[in-house]
Amino acid sequence: VRLIHLWQIRRAPFFDVLMGDARGYGEWAEQIAGGEWIGHEVFYQAPLYPYFLGAIYALLGRDLLVVRVVQTLVGSASCVLVGLTAWRLFSRRAGLVAGLGMALYAPAIFFDGLIQKSVLDVFFVSLALWLLSGLVDQTRVAAGFSRTFLWLGFAMGGLSLTRENALVLVVVILVWILFGSSVGADL
Repeated sequence: VRLIHLWQIRRAPFFDVLMGDARGYGEWAEQIAGGEWIGHEVFYQAPLYPYFLGAIYALLGRDLLVVRVVQTLVGSASCVLVGLTAWRLFSRRAGLVAGLGMALYAPAIFFDGLIQKSVLDVFFVSLALWLLSGLVDQTRVAAGFSRTFLWLGFAMGGLSLTRENALVLVVVILVWILFGSSVGADL
């Protein structure tokens, strides 16, 4: 569905034009792709998305269609993660409905086609939810337990590098783990 959306908008006059935040991200990504990884000033925005763009530019060239295709793949992975989360927590049917719902949700399709950081936000939230659902499911599996916490830390770190205010979710997750779940009782 996301690729169909890209195919339909590929000839729009705004497709290859970066404006507003997208322009800032694009310029920053070009500097990163050109080898200026650290920069000279304090980050004025969350840095992960420009580094994501910069890596795409460095590996695949500065082609906004390629960037948008990569973002559709990331957005599609978010749909799968949402579906798997609902499957784990509720049922197979709920997982299919949630995954398909996310896959067909028009705002998500639209935003995955923009040069904006929201594609990474949704991916990291979806990944964190899937990992948290695994903690609920893994109270009986001690071997994968610490690995899940490690990956949850990476997901929350990634989310915090795209949305600084997401750090508050770390506190919420810790409180839930310690006091509101069977996981906390096992610790």
